[in-house]
Amino acid sequence: MSQEQRSAAAVVDASSKESKLERKARMAQFEKDLDAEVEVAKASVNFTKLAQESATTNDGMSIFEALAASGLRSLRYWKEVPGLRTMVVNDLDPGAIDLARENVIRNGLEGALANEGEEHNKDDTATTTEEGNTESLKKYNLRPPGIKLQVGDATHEMYMSRIPPTLHPSQYNTTQSKYQMTQYDVIDLDPYGSAAPFLDGA
Repeated sequence: MSQEQRSAAAVVDASSKESKLERKARMAQFEKDLDAEVEVAKASVNFTKLAQESATTNDGMSIFEALAASGLRSLRYWKEVPGLRTMVVNDLDPGAIDLARENVIRNGLEGALANEGEEHNKDDTATTTEEGNTESLKKYNLRPPGIKLQVGDATHEMYMSRIPPTLHPSQYNTTQSKYQMTQYDVIDLDPYGSAAPFLDGA
């Protein structure tokens, strides 16, 4: 290639390169178009309805208020969060849980209280083996639906709630099967003082 040809190619290449301003404009337009497509897709799905429907299944959300005191935040969660299946109101002070129970009643939610005598594991999960036999697998270690009031140590409860929600009961080890519950979706920590003692368990 001659010197003239190389010079001409360099001029063509330089003119075809995208400037910084042009690249920024193109990326801005791409992000704008993508946002528009996402909004269109979101408009076609009723997420609130889906969440509300999930609350009646084992896929509903579970929240643990570790240091609940009067339980007011728990009541707000129950009233305002769609898809909430289980709300555990916990405090080490029995007097605090008594007050939380009073607040549940004052807010007309006594019908939502979980049956404290109810087994954690309500529903059997059945599967069909390769031989065609239907066998009942171990139940998921789930808490009963509703608002559960309990006097307990927050760190102990969190350490005993370690089973990943995606783990099938057939994969539970002995400790998980006998002693542990499924993980909470949300843990609310609001201690008087540092939250450091609770962070590892959470």
